[in-house]
Amino acid sequence: MEQPKGVDWTVIILTCQYKNSVEVFQRELEVRQKREQIPARTLLLAVEDPETRMGSGGATLNALLVAAEHLSAREGFTVVTSDVLHSAWILILHMVSKMLGGALVCVAQLVGTSSHSPEGCWFNLAHA
Repeated sequence: MEQPKGVDWTVIILTCQYKNSVEVFQRELEVRQKREQIPARTLLLAVEDPETRMGSGGATLNALLVAAEHLSAREGFTVVTSDVLHSAWILILHMVSKMLGGALVCVAQLVGTSSHSPEGCWFNLAHA
């Protein structure tokens, strides 16, 4: 059976709570790209959370800003523009030391529909 094609991510961003883990996670993303588990054209970024306090949305907003900065530069802009986000598929993964919500966390996938089907959700099982 043929494997279904997934989302062609423009950017994959991994947010990290601790500054000393950013470089390690960046290398891990790059290794997966070299193994062709992630397409070569996908921009990979590991970024430090602006604050260690979780739940403020700061890490997500910071990740979007960093994505906009990199995509703007890639497109040849001399200033950051949100226009580059309109056609971008951005996957933001938050690395946390403790899983929120117990052993199973649902990460919503923005697919442009209001469907709550299983295809619109990814699940991360904790290794507790």
